[in-house]
Amino acid sequence: MSDPKAQMDRAVKALRLLPESTFLHCSSYYHTAPVGPVAQDGFINAVVKLSTMLTPRDLLAALLAIEVAQNRVRTLRFGPRTLDLDILLYGEDVYHDESLVIPHPELTNRLFCLVPLLEIFPEACLPCGQALSEFVPSVLLPNIIRKC
Repeated sequence: MSDPKAQMDRAVKALRLLPESTFLHCSSYYHTAPVGPVAQDGFINAVVKLSTMLTPRDLLAALLAIEVAQNRVRTLRFGPRTLDLDILLYGEDVYHDESLVIPHPELTNRLFCLVPLLEIFPEACLPCGQALSEFVPSVLLPNIIRKC
């Protein structure tokens, strides 16, 4: 929605300015098909790597503020949206409360997260030590995920 590439550029710029954080890397942008029951256009996905002193809750609050600043409105689950920022990993930590689970519970099932994550952090592992590269098929079909 609303020029996805420009939305991504604005989000990356905002992530570079997060307090108590250092922006380390941004993956390439990837075109992917939507996931879920709602018919909609495809998405552009990317992963950024940060070093942060923010707690997981404070980081989530900052990400939600970026979404709101970019006109994210939560009306329909899995529906069209201007931006969706998630915390995939938080170092080697495991975190769980009523509104946040880290590692992201669907991380190992989503190539649109794994491929850009492994592009910038090929040695990424789950907190248990399992390499995330194990969850990516050795051959990716171009119609599943492709660089922009």
